[in-house]
Amino acid sequence: MLAVMFDQYGTADELELREVAPPLLKEGHVLVQVMAASVNPKDTFVRKGRFSRLTGKRFPLPSGYDAAGVVLLSSNPDFATGDRVFGMLNGWRGGAAAEVVSWPVKELALAPRSLPLADAAALPVAALTALQALRDHLAVLPGQSILINGASGGVGSFAVQIAKAFGAHVTAVCSTERAEYIKDLGADTVLDYRAGALSGGPYDGVFDVFGNLSARSVAGLMKPRGRYVTTVPSRATVLAALAVWKRPRTHIVNVRSCTKDLNVLAAMVDAQQLRVAVDARFPATEAAAAHRHVELKHTMGKVLLIFENLRPRLLGGQKVPTNYAVPVILPELLRQRCMRFHDRPAYIAFGTRLNFDRLLRHAETFAAWLQTEGVQPGDRVALLLPNCLAFPVAAFGSLLAGAVLAPLNPLYTRREVSDSLRRLQPKIIVANPLLANSLPEDLTCRVVAASLGDCHGIKAWPVRRLSGEPAPPHFWVSLARILRRPAVAKHVNIEPGDLAMLQATGGSTGTPRYARLTQANLLSAMEQLLSWCQSRLPPASRRQGMTSLAALPLYHSYGFVTCGLQNVAVGGCAILIADPRRLADIAAAWRRYPIEVFPGVNTLFRSLLAEPKFQAALNHRSANTPVLVTAGGMPLTKATATSWRFAAGYPILQGYGSTETTSAVSCSAPGTEYDGCVGAPLAGTQVRICDAQGLTLPAGNVGELQIKGGQVSPGYWDGERTESSLIDGWFNTGDLALLEPDGRLRLMGRLKELVIVSGFNVYPIEIEAYIQQHSGVADCAVVGVPDERTGEAIILFVVLRSGATIQDIERFAREGLTAYKRPRRYIAVDAMPKTPVGKIVKAKLMPLAVVPGGEDFRNGTT
Repeated sequence: MLAVMFDQYGTADELELREVAPPLLKEGHVLVQVMAASVNPKDTFVRKGRFSRLTGKRFPLPSGYDAAGVVLLSSNPDFATGDRVFGMLNGWRGGAAAEVVSWPVKELALAPRSLPLADAAALPVAALTALQALRDHLAVLPGQSILINGASGGVGSFAVQIAKAFGAHVTAVCSTERAEYIKDLGADTVLDYRAGALSGGPYDGVFDVFGNLSARSVAGLMKPRGRYVTTVPSRATVLAALAVWKRPRTHIVNVRSCTKDLNVLAAMVDAQQLRVAVDARFPATEAAAAHRHVELKHTMGKVLLIFENLRPRLLGGQKVPTNYAVPVILPELLRQRCMRFHDRPAYIAFGTRLNFDRLLRHAETFAAWLQTEGVQPGDRVALLLPNCLAFPVAAFGSLLAGAVLAPLNPLYTRREVSDSLRRLQPKIIVANPLLANSLPEDLTCRVVAASLGDCHGIKAWPVRRLSGEPAPPHFWVSLARILRRPAVAKHVNIEPGDLAMLQATGGSTGTPRYARLTQANLLSAMEQLLSWCQSRLPPASRRQGMTSLAALPLYHSYGFVTCGLQNVAVGGCAILIADPRRLADIAAAWRRYPIEVFPGVNTLFRSLLAEPKFQAALNHRSANTPVLVTAGGMPLTKATATSWRFAAGYPILQGYGSTETTSAVSCSAPGTEYDGCVGAPLAGTQVRICDAQGLTLPAGNVGELQIKGGQVSPGYWDGERTESSLIDGWFNTGDLALLEPDGRLRLMGRLKELVIVSGFNVYPIEIEAYIQQHSGVADCAVVGVPDERTGEAIILFVVLRSGATIQDIERFAREGLTAYKRPRRYIAVDAMPKTPVGKIVKAKLMPLAVVPGGEDFRNGTT
């Protein structure tokens, strides 16, 4: 956020509007979005160092003591989000001249209803000073005579009106040019300070706003027991007053802000007893000019700094938010929620908590570092990380800088990583040092080493390759070292339609494509799932934030939305599992933490049911406290659903989605037993079933599923979008489905050749292209067949050249393909069935794929 700061005492030129860390919501405080702040003589004195013994020298120092704005966040019953408020900060540190201020509730009140909110900023310091001077020090009573010196300034103009409201006879001292203005405020007599000695009197009290009247001259105007009050006395004034009056009847106003007195001022304004006069308004970018204007000492009313139109979409997407809505871009979501839930854990990994306040601080620091490295909005930042605390720090830091996330599977081989980096052209790579061998040797971009221990308070060790040789120089940028120097990112303009993530997806083209996911796509997907999820959680979980078990990889949009964004939106906590193949870690987390949400895939659930430690963890947890378990990424088999229901006592809820739809499209209702359906469409999602001509089919008919909604990607990276994939906002999934009479979706198969193994998209053409590089392969073809363990399995048909063996091909595949892309079975054939034009007819290979035969290699999957 932006705030007016200065780095040393001096002239107004020291003031600067700069980016600073946003405040956190503290106990007994509310967060206020400032519409306007006033500039008082006190601000100029503090800036010059006149009160340096009180303000200290811990630079930079903030400016401003009073302001008016709108409550953004509140944990106090007296103030609600959207309330119009005004107030003054007590003490000397200041900080009111900022976009967002953490304001003590005891120093705040509801703004006058009859006054424009920005003008309410003119009241606190000046009007409170006048009120407390007249009421508490002069003890003004009806009929008394009061002299006010400096009546045309901010404090003086309020003092004239308040004294009249108390029933006093007011004599005001100002210049002749402003006499009519002061009379209009209610003064009975106006004296020109340039006309010589002051006349009139004797007075019951003198309020010397400027503190420039000599005590001897005032003594001749006062009644024997009169009182003298000032705000900025000189030492000579005080000593002279004591010498003349023989008793301490000099009072110095030490104004204090409190809700009670602020309410008095608001009531007087609404009762038309108090008018606000504004001499000048300056945009917050011209704070120095505003200070110089005050220092001229010729103001007639108050001087305001206007923040209202400084950044139209500061928080919540509104100039003056009236409710706490989901923001329209991801950086706003992070900043808002981290301020609101600052003391809650956002993520836990290996037993270490990363609270929301530290998450924001680290993300801001990383974003600022990216900007110093020249990262501009739209540049790609690649993440090659497992689930660890460094992932959300790097991901959210990249988003704060306006960069585009390009997460990669950390299990990719060097060939696959190299191909991805070549196409994505990232400016920065954030990688786990243990994956150094996966990076190509000819990298030209900077690489940040993010260890599993980063953000855990563990000492970072020098990065070395697995072979023991030191990593190349570009790999020696440590995330831990970056985070040691906190900084705040510069503001960047981001729109909802701007690109936020590039997510690898499958398709019939064979070459991996990257779906373009915008800020709006990710937030829409999050809101849709959040609406479905929270309506099914108990009230306590909705208030306190849900705890989710993040075994799904955050490098995929399914895991990033369900376990990376949802918990941030509601102040919940995600328990990060670095390696989901370590089933004992999942079992330990299940026992240790109050898991309420558990998204996963069929393969994971099936493996957990066979793990004795997880069975014990299920038995340890009462069936009366069910977990919201959802399955996506691949079909949930009946055997897995039945076994889970029996073991846990509650069902797995089947969902459906695709990378092009960011996350989910539909999900089953809680309590629904497995019947093969994938549930009803989520809120804000439209679906239709179409025939080959694109005509909508009625319920009960099988056709291609088409989807429309805020979560649907606008297309693919590098202009790979085809005309047939997205038409008028409708995404053609290539999946065959039908709509049940009750509106639920039932999947019937796929039009595409895409194979899904353990929830991962596998493209046959990519595997075929790689296998054909082997000198012993004459021809090959890949098909997918149903598999109870992984959903689908890959079968490779190969025509071998003389001297080549299946074992040779299997070794070649292991060298260049991720585990889930490797064929389960290798079947050697003499020739491929082909069409007259030479295209392989895979339908004729399918009967051979589903019967025993060939070499079977049971590769592990992730």
